[in-house]
Formats: sequence, structure tokens, C-alpha cells
Amino acid sequence: MTFTRKEWHILSTVCLSMFLIPMNITSSSVIMLSLMKEYRLTYQESQWFINVFMVLYASFLPITGRLSDLFGRKRTFFIGLCLFFMGFVLGTLIESYQNIVISRGLCGIGAAAVTTSATSLLSTNIAEKNRKFSFSIFGTFLGVSMIVGPFLSSLLNDYSNGWIIYSTINLVILIPLLISSLFILERSKRESRAFDFCGSVLLTVVIFSLVSVASFFPVWGWDIKTKSICLLLSACLPLLFFAERKAVNPIVDLKLLSNKEFSSMSIISLLLGGGYISLMMYIPYILNKVTSLSAAQVGTVVMMSTLPSLMFPPLISKFRAQVNDNVLVAVTLMCLVISPLYLLAVISDASFVQLCFAMFFLGCSFGVSLSYLDGIAVSSVELEKSGLAAGTFNTFRIGGESIFIPLVSSFTAVFISKNVGIDIFYNERSEEFLSDKLQVLSSFSLILVITSLICFISSIPIMNRYRKLKS
Repeated sequence: MTFTRKEWHILSTVCLSMFLIPMNITSSSVIMLSLMKEYRLTYQESQWFINVFMVLYASFLPITGRLSDLFGRKRTFFIGLCLFFMGFVLGTLIESYQNIVISRGLCGIGAAAVTTSATSLLSTNIAEKNRKFSFSIFGTFLGVSMIVGPFLSSLLNDYSNGWIIYSTINLVILIPLLISSLFILERSKRESRAFDFCGSVLLTVVIFSLVSVASFFPVWGWDIKTKSICLLLSACLPLLFFAERKAVNPIVDLKLLSNKEFSSMSIISLLLGGGYISLMMYIPYILNKVTSLSAAQVGTVVMMSTLPSLMFPPLISKFRAQVNDNVLVAVTLMCLVISPLYLLAVISDASFVQLCFAMFFLGCSFGVSLSYLDGIAVSSVELEKSGLAAGTFNTFRIGGESIFIPLVSSFTAVFISKNVGIDIFYNERSEEFLSDKLQVLSSFSLILVITSLICFISSIPIMNRYRKLKS
């Protein structure tokens, strides 16, 4: 397996750039705890830190995916890195929670541009014989970054200026990446077809509305903001389907969903958003409420859930030619079904070691999927539509995560006082604390059962469909 210098340059730049996105996602749930303490935030107020990134990340995936096809993957990739850089610069200039939230939103838009153009750059500029191995390396970097996120943020939680240090680390990584991206040479030509502006705006509005309602309903309730967004959504959704059916070059090609391989991978990505990512976002908070673990121990437990993302992609890549896709899909779905039930069985009175193992098991589904999911989805379509496919696929994945994460938050908020905030850092065994602990534990247990049930029901048609496709 021989890579050209150009292929190594693209692979290394893309992998290091994508390293930042999972790191910022997995670290947010741990950083959130220190921000709650520093700015004396309630539970609902702290959700803006996570949700605003996910809202804008999901909303801009379709439009950035299409822009990468039309105006160049390199250009879209560079703009995404610039927005990421500007977001962290903004977050360090003015030390206020509102400014941090704004900077996170800017980073979310940049992350969308980097994500869609990154996978498209790999699929169009790496030779076919090297493509599977490249996506395995790509998955390894994603796995490492998922481990680095909670580990780094748990180390910085003890510092009063931990967020500033974290932002500075990101800026130091981004500077050489911005320079390196300028020297990327694209192999494929840009599409010369007209840009579906109407569909782009409608799709962005629909996703933004869906995720906003799911994200901020616990804060807003059924007030004028929620009603207005729901009214906007009900108006835009039928217009979107009508516009995309009539468009010559749609922003979301609905025909992609008729591709069984592409649609199967997209559904699995949705299940991973609900069965792994959304749970991992709130487990640090849950552990602080129901256990006496220190902040460092909580960070270690969360880090264990990301360890499979580091271990499995390089291990699977060594035997990728001998491992059938059906086996990888089956293992992913099996872990999604069983791991939440195992976590449910041990979380109430488990030791530190037991919790580490339970979280490792929870992360196995995502770790295995990193070795094949993106590569199969993007490679299953025509080369000239790879950017559109990457945007559509990542819309399913990130959109699912963006909806499932706030839904878990909404469910949890029903059982938790509006003024939780700072008290999660105190572990007195008072009657009030124990009552609150039982409420949190019961709500999270129900979430785990529902998650496992949904994954089990969904896995049956997926496996039947995928077996027929491969046979």
C-alpha cells in the first residue's frame, strides 16, 4: 500500500483538523461542570454551552456539504478552519458566559464546514486502493480525539481559567492547520451546476427549528418562542419537500435514501447518536449527582467510554480485507442494545472499576463504527456527489445527536429542580440530596431502558436489509 506525498499531506491535514471536532464535543460535558461552578449556572443555563454548538453544527451540515461540491472542497475546508479559529479567539477575549456561548456557536458552523469537506476530500483525492485504510486512519484520529477531550477537560477543571487554557490549546493546533490547508491540491473538478439556494435556506431553517425546540424546551417551556418556532417549522417542512422534488440540483438528494447501503449507514448513525453520544454527554452530570466520585474520577470514567474509539479502528484496519461488513454492523448494533442495560445494572452502587468497564462497553458500538461507517456511506455514491453524500450522511448523524442530546436533557430536567447549578459539587448525604439522587437515577434508568429498546427494534430491519444487500 503506497501513498503519494500529496495523499499523505491531505490525509494528515484532514485527520488533524477533524481531531478538534470530537475533542470539543466530548470535552463539553466535563467543561460544563466547571463553568457551572465558575459562573454559578443552573442546569438549564449550562445546556446552552453544549446545545448551541450542536444546533448550528447540525443546521449547517447540508449547506456546507453542497457548497464543497460547488465552490471547492479545499475552500470550504479552509473557511471552516477560519471560523473555528475565530470562535476560540472570541471566546478568550471577553471572559463572560454569554461570550463563550457565542464563540461555541461560531465554532459549530466552522465544524460543519470542516466535517463535510474533510470526508469529501478523502474520498475524492485518495486512490481507491488506499481509501479503506485512509478511512481507518481517519477513524483512529477521531477515536484519539474523543479520549483527549474528557481527559484534557478534567485536568483543566481545577483551574479558574481552565476555559482560557483549553481555547489556547485549540488555537495552537489550528494555526499550522490553516497554513497546511492552503497547500492542498484537489484532484476532482467542481460542479458547474446551479446552487439550490431555496432548498439550502429551507433545510437549514427546518433543522435549526427542530434542534432548537428539542434543545431549549426545558428552558422556554410552551411560551411564545416555542410556539413561534413550531409554527415556522410546520410552514417550512412541506415547502422543503416540494422544493427539493422540483429542484434540478437539490441540496438534499432524496434519491440517496433509496441507496440501501447509504440509508443503512445513515440509520445506524442515528442510533449511535441516541445510544452513545447523547448518553455520554450527560453521564458526567449523572455521576456527580448519584456517586461520590471526584472530578478527576468522573473524567476518567468518561474517558473510558472513548477508549474503544482509539483501540478498534487501527485493530480492525489490519484485518479489514478479511472482516465482512455484516459482522461489523452486527457487532455495532449488539453493543447498542446490550451496553445501556449493563450500565443500568451497575450504576446505582458500582465501584469505580465497574463504572469504567461499563463505560468502556458503552463506547464499543461507536469505536467499531468508526472503522467503516463514513467510508461505506460516502463511497456508495457517485464520485461527483461525494460532497452531497457527506453532507446528507453527516446531517443524519449530527442531526440525530443534536436532537437526542437535548431530549435526554429534557427528560432529566423533568425530575430535577430548576436551581440545581452549584449544589452538584456537594455530596452531603442529607435527606434532600438523597431524594434528588433517586429522582436523577430513576430518570436516567428509564432513559437507558428506552434507548436499548429503540436500538433493538431498529436493528432487526437494518440487519435483514443489509444481509440481502450483501448477498
